[in-house]
Amino acid sequence: MFYAPGKFHRAGGTHWFEGLGDVIRLTIGFGDNPRIQPLKDGTVKPDSIKLEFQASRNLFYHNLAIDDLDCSEMDISETILAKERTDGTRWDWTAVPIFLSRAYGWTGILVNDSSGIETLADLKGKRVAVPDYDMTFALWMRCVSGTKGQRIILSRGS
Repeated sequence: MFYAPGKFHRAGGTHWFEGLGDVIRLTIGFGDNPRIQPLKDGTVKPDSIKLEFQASRNLFYHNLAIDDLDCSEMDISETILAKERTDGTRWDWTAVPIFLSRAYGWTGILVNDSSGIETLADLKGKRVAVPDYDMTFALWMRCVSGTKGQRIILSRGS
């Protein structure tokens, strides 16, 4: 998920980039990802846009705490939480649904052979470890498993 802050939006239907000059400078932040690498290393250069990459060890925390990037990767659950908690002075983001991962997370669910778990619905009442409770995959798992979220006990791992 990308976001672009609302500070670039203009009323009256004009595009946010009109009148900003010949070259638009954007400070952006993304995790290490082969689909972003061509932009980082200059193999791909967008016309009239100067990209300045901001390195951050914990990108989502950086977005929430500092909120200084023009465009950034952000997971949907953190975006929803930020939108619900904003007081209007920060996190004025426009979410754009672009998915960089392309990974199919369901193949990464590991279960003990003797657990009796064969389908996602079998997770009802089970304790499931996830790296972060509000990560997008955990959100999707709760939504598509056929059980209500509170019926799957998610435990934050490390």
